[in-house]
This record gives sequence, structure tokens and C-alpha cells, in this order.
Amino acid sequence: MTNGVGRTNGLTNGLAKAARSRRFPGSLSSPRWQRIVLPVAVVLLLLLLPVALFWTGPSPAYPIQIDGQFADWAGVSKIATPPARLTPDIDITRVAVHGNVDYTAFYLEVVGNPLAGGPAPQRLTNAFYAFIDTDRSAATGYRVQGLGADRMIRVDTWGGQVVGATLYDFDVARSPQDWNGWVRVAPVAAAGSGHGLEFEARGLDLGAPAAAMEVAFASRGWNGESDVADVLATDAEPFLLVAQDTLAPQVLRTTGDVLASFTLTAVGGSLTVTGLDVHLEGTFGPSSLSLVQLLGPTGSLLSEQAPGPRIHFTLPSLVLSADTTQTLTLHATGVNPDASTVGAFIAAPQDLLVAPGGVAMLSPGTGPASLAYVGMVPTGVRIDGGFADWPNLTSDPVADVQPLWDSDIDLSAYSFQGSGGSAYFTARVVGRALNGTMVPALNPAYTPPGNGSSNGTIGPRPPPVNGTDYLLFYLDEDGSMATGYRVGGLGADYLVQITGKGGEILSSVALRFNGTSAWDWTWAPLGLATVAKDGSQVEAALSGVPVTNGSRAFFEIRGWNQAADSSLAPSAPTTLSVTTLVAQSMGSPMTDSPAAGPGRLLAQDLPGNQKWFFTNTAVSGGGAPTVCTSNLVASTTAGSSPTTKALTSGAPSVCWYTPTGTPASTMAGSWEFNLDISAPAMTLTLLPNALGTNNGWNARGCAAGSPYLCVDEDPNDANTTYITDGNTTKLKSTYSLPDWASPPSSVNITIVTISVWCWGASSSGQLSKISTVLMNGSAEMDGAATACSTGAYGLVSTAYSQYPFASRAWTATDINNLEAGVLSSGNKELRTTEIKVTVTYMPSYSVEVDLCTNQG
Repeated sequence: MTNGVGRTNGLTNGLAKAARSRRFPGSLSSPRWQRIVLPVAVVLLLLLLPVALFWTGPSPAYPIQIDGQFADWAGVSKIATPPARLTPDIDITRVAVHGNVDYTAFYLEVVGNPLAGGPAPQRLTNAFYAFIDTDRSAATGYRVQGLGADRMIRVDTWGGQVVGATLYDFDVARSPQDWNGWVRVAPVAAAGSGHGLEFEARGLDLGAPAAAMEVAFASRGWNGESDVADVLATDAEPFLLVAQDTLAPQVLRTTGDVLASFTLTAVGGSLTVTGLDVHLEGTFGPSSLSLVQLLGPTGSLLSEQAPGPRIHFTLPSLVLSADTTQTLTLHATGVNPDASTVGAFIAAPQDLLVAPGGVAMLSPGTGPASLAYVGMVPTGVRIDGGFADWPNLTSDPVADVQPLWDSDIDLSAYSFQGSGGSAYFTARVVGRALNGTMVPALNPAYTPPGNGSSNGTIGPRPPPVNGTDYLLFYLDEDGSMATGYRVGGLGADYLVQITGKGGEILSSVALRFNGTSAWDWTWAPLGLATVAKDGSQVEAALSGVPVTNGSRAFFEIRGWNQAADSSLAPSAPTTLSVTTLVAQSMGSPMTDSPAAGPGRLLAQDLPGNQKWFFTNTAVSGGGAPTVCTSNLVASTTAGSSPTTKALTSGAPSVCWYTPTGTPASTMAGSWEFNLDISAPAMTLTLLPNALGTNNGWNARGCAAGSPYLCVDEDPNDANTTYITDGNTTKLKSTYSLPDWASPPSSVNITIVTISVWCWGASSSGQLSKISTVLMNGSAEMDGAATACSTGAYGLVSTAYSQYPFASRAWTATDINNLEAGVLSSGNKELRTTEIKVTVTYMPSYSVEVDLCTNQG
């Protein structure tokens, strides 16, 4: 009777089902029978009520009962999802969709407990989502992972129970990016236990789709973290599971170069693939390539077509037996070295023709991971989605996003240059550029029955707009802080502002500063900016604006949830900034916000009160007070910029004084001040110092029996010392790390990043891949398999915002118990020359503010 909300105010760990009305043959319907039976039925119901209230499912005629018990899902094929490295309670690991007579049932698993929610007393919920494309058309519905979702199911959990589950319909009159287009339709049944959660909706409420549905899954935690399952599931059985590798080579030169590869697996039975559509992106033209070929697993030609934006390959007989896999590769013939770009990908399940059954996809995308230059790299920079023409990028520290780490916001490299009288910019992130979020909604708090609600309802919070990310390129053309908008230590004369969501560019505009002061966020539009991107990198042009020797640039990325990173070097730790004149806002960086720019917070202004401004001027003269470590002047005259006061560690203090006798008296009431306490993240670097649990790789160039000496240099020594694996099986090597000798007594570890520098052999366009490895005793966490550089050694890293082996924050003890290493893909030679663990942490500081009078 507890643990849920429903028609009986709670079934075990879930919501009661909507009534399933079915007529059985032979039912009597005469009025006389109704008059006689009704009183008896009421009496029987009352007698059976104690038993009925514990009944948690419908008739056994339904194969799947929504009761929090998952044995009835044993025969349903489930899809494993890539690891997300976040809070375990929302880290989705497996999903499934299955027809349940006249209902459709949904299932998901997480690493932790899906029913947990946040801590008391706030009672913030965890939320789980299923986005359902019922008409199999991306042109209708809410845009998510390449689908057009027509329905959505949201399940809220807290305190070990399901506290809300609702089906929504998307308003076709709204923009496909507009989260506010969702309209509540009906409650649905939901239940969970252990690591699992199940829910279902009626086929009639889903629109009674005639064909198989595609479904995307997502979650959002009470703390703001989110997970996208990176899977498009289907309710069809059997189904074809499609995975694709769309990382193109930097330059496409010969027919042997692989433009993309597609791995097809038959799940739940045998099936036949009769057709496949591939989408090409880039600046290629009709003469860039002669033909695009699709080859089978043995290299045999399956089909070839002329290049174009969308190519259809007819497959006369591609039969896959149950649980078998075939990998198809895409190649190009007649490469004309015109330095255009090209990349390929499968956009949606509808791009494959399968019989019988449906299609599911792993890691669906809205474009290829990268584009290849056709034949050669161009001379000079071009805005074309290829990035081999940006040879020299400035690295930016990773894992420094504040306040909540997000790989899609984590700036990793950037650059700008001038060419032909125009300015060009590029920025790369750790994750997916301009990804935004498919769930731009903050989680509600659960209000239990009897606490201001009669039925356990959920009080909503207003969601942010539509989940877009922002990328801002600022240019200080004249190199003078006396002109332009004050940001990032320069005076920005021009700005390129780009918005995006789901990896797609939604808008790009070039702007010229038009403010009346250095802090006035007013810009005049110059027109659309030319922009292009691949998976993780964006480039843009500011046409007609030259770059001089004195020009400087500033790069800023802001997430939909105000997570931010920039190219600004972090300032010294333990800094106290006192700001009263210039306020900063957390609003979105829109050009129609004349009073505030990105990341600027507008202060309150208590009306009718006298204002005093803090300065950096020391008090002087006879009898000057010496109460504090720093004794400064408070003035009625505002300065032209914020005041910043740096304090040393220990117990420093700062006092601001008004002149003697001014004001004549003070009054009780509200006193307002603004403090910006800046405590930039500090880092601890750990390098291998001993052999660990695993020693599968071979050492080259270091002392025999001490392979850790091959990977402990920072910066690394490339091929002087390294470990290598050339086997056809996956091998692992891990190493011990030194202890954190003197961690702060109170420390908040925000990110732990394992970084490896690797090189991989390449043949037939197939790249060697490596996974990072963290171990604590027998527990192991492997990062995603990532292609290594085929030229100079390249960086592969994995960041963990929480301790990956449990649902909690990192501790210094966790750090001291770690081993770090690498896992090979087992297909080609790999080399690793450096393994490093970086601990990013925030020391805890406290500030005491006192209002004193009659001092001196």
C-alpha cells in the first residue's frame, strides 16, 4: 500500500494501471441481471478488498505485469548502452520495448537504484524519459536523436518509490525544439525494484501506430546530471541492431580508405536487409568522387552509386541469422583531389529496410563524427567542416567546467587566425559540440500526501527555454581594453554567437559591439556568420574583419544549464572578489538582452537606500584603523570596474570604512552586499610508480621488469619509451599510483581524469582503439573504446565526476587506492607512452561577514 501513487493510492513500488476494459464472450447484460448482481458484487468487493489492494497487475493474459518484478522480461531482447560515467542512479545500462497486447511496455536498468531520488528534506526526484516516434517521421514531433518524438513518458522517483508517471503528446504547432510543446495526456503504470524500472502505456493513447515504433531513453538526476542512453530502441521482434563508426580519415585518397563502417547484428531471430540509405555531408561536388561503394564483410561489392546528399543502396540478399553480425564498409572511387570535404552516416532507423522486424541503433547521431578532405588538405583555412587545416591549436585544461562538469561544454582546444581580410575561429570540446540537452527541465520536488497535497502530486519547476548550448567567439580587433565589451581580459569589438542542440547548428550571427560602456551588453548584428562543425569541433568566419598583430580572441562555451568553460586562464586560488557596481547575470547569452551578457548576474537594488562602493584604497592619516588585515576605504562614488581583493591563506580579513561621522546614523533593516568568492579548481597529477594488477602489454625502451617506467613521463617522450600491444586479443596493463601525500582536511573532488597518450596502426582505413582503465581492488571501470592517432601520439581521456564504483563523491582514500592503465581493442598494434591521472578539487573556504559601527 506504500511506495507509489495510483487508483488505490499506492501499489508496490509503482503506479496502478489505467483500467483495461475488455468484454468476454457470454457476458450477460439484461437489466434484471444487473439489478440482482450489483448488490452481491459490492458485498464481494468489500470482502475481498484487503486482498485486492495488494494485487499489483492486470490479468495474466498480459505477458508483462507492471509490478516491479522483471522475470516476465526474461524473453525480451534488451540493448546494452554505452557507459555514461555519472551518478549511478541515473546511469542507464540497458533498455527494452515490447508489445504487451493492447499496451506497449518499456524497461530500463541503471547502475544504481532508479527509485532513489535526492536526499531529504528537499525530496528532489530523479526522472526517467521515453521519447516515442509513433509515425516514424523525423519531420513531426519533438526533435531528439534524429527522431521526431510524438509521445513522451516521464517517470519520477524518490525515496524508493515511483511518485509520478505520465504520458505526454507533442503539440505539432510548436517548434520541434520547444520543450513546452509537451501536453499531458494520461497517467501510466510504472514500477521498479533493484536496478530496474518498467512502465507502459495503452496503444490507443500512443496513437495506435501501424508499424514498429522507435524509442529514445533519457534520465535527469535530482542534482542536475543527465544521461542519454545513446540507443534508439524498437518494439519490433526480431530487430536489426545497427552500430556505426563515422570517424573519417583526415584525407580520403584511395578506394581502400574507409569513409564509414556499419555493424549489423540480428537480434531475436533471423532477418533480411534489402536496402540501406547513407547520408553524405560536406562541400564535395559532382566531380569530387566517381562512385560510392558499399562492401560486405569479405570485401565483396554489394552496391555502388553516384555520390549525393542521400544515397540508396539496394541489397538483393543480405541475410543475417539470429545473433550473427556483419560489418559493411563505405568507400569512394575516382577521388579527385579538390580539397573538398565529405563524411557519411546513417541518420535514422528508417534508413534501413528490414524484413521481418524492425531496426534499433546504437549511438545515433545527426551527422558524421568527422569529415575527410578529398585528396588533399587545402592551403589556408576554410569553413568546411574539415579541421586538418587547423594544425596549431592551443590546448585548454579539461575537467574545469563550472559549476557542474559536462563533457559537451568542456573546452579542450581553440585557435583563431586572419586570412584574406577576415577572421577565423575554431573550438573543440571533450564531448559533442553544441549538444544541448533533450530534457531541458529541472526535476520537481515530491510532495507526499498530507503535506500540502491531497494525493501526492508533484509541484513543477519552470523549465529553461529549449535546451540549447552557446558558443561565443570574441575578437578584440585593436587589442585595446579601452574599446569594446569587457570580457576575458580584453575589449571585444566583435562577436560570433552560435547556438545548437543535438549536435546541430541552430543559429549563427556576427555582431559588432554597440554599447555605451565596457559593461553594456549591446551588439549590432552584421549578418549571418559562416559556421561548420563535425562531432566535437566548430569553426566560424567573421567576414570582412581583419586580424592584426595586436588582435586577441576569447572563447566561451555555455550550456543550457549555465555550465560554462572558457579560454581564460584560471586565476590564483583563494581570491575574494567584492563586486557592487558591475553585476553579472546567469541568463542565456541572447543579443536582445541589452543589460546583461552571458554569465553576468544582475544585483538587487534596495530602493531608497544610500549606496557605498568598496575600493582598493587603503585608509590613511592619523588614527587610521588597523582592525583587519586589509583596511580600505568605502566611497559614495562608483568606480569604473569591479573591485577584486586577493587574500592569503590562513585567517585573513578585510574591512571597508566610511569617513568619520558619515553616515550620521545607521538604521535597522536590510543591508545588501555582493561577494563573488573565486576559488578556482586545483589539480593533483599522479603518474605510475609501480607495476599494478595487470601486465599484458610489452615494454619498449625502459628497464626490464619495470614497464611503468615507460609511461611515467609528463610530458611524454613519445617513442623513446612506451608500452605496446600487437595481439589480436584484448590485453590490459594497469599501474599503481603514488598516494596523495597531504590532501586538504576538507576537500571537494570535482573530477578525476585518466589521460593516456597513444598511437595506433591503421590498415584498410580501420583504426586501432584503446580504452582507459581505472581499478580499485577487483573493481574495474573501462572508458569508451576510442581510436588512437595514426600520426603523432594523441590524447585519449576519460573523466569521472563521481566515484565510479559507488553512488557517492570521491574521497582522498579513493584516490590512494586507484590503479590506472589501458585496455587494447585487440585488432592492430597500439602504443602508449604516458598514463596520467589528474585529480581536480576545490579546497573548502569560509568567509565571515560582519557589519560593524563606530570603528575608529
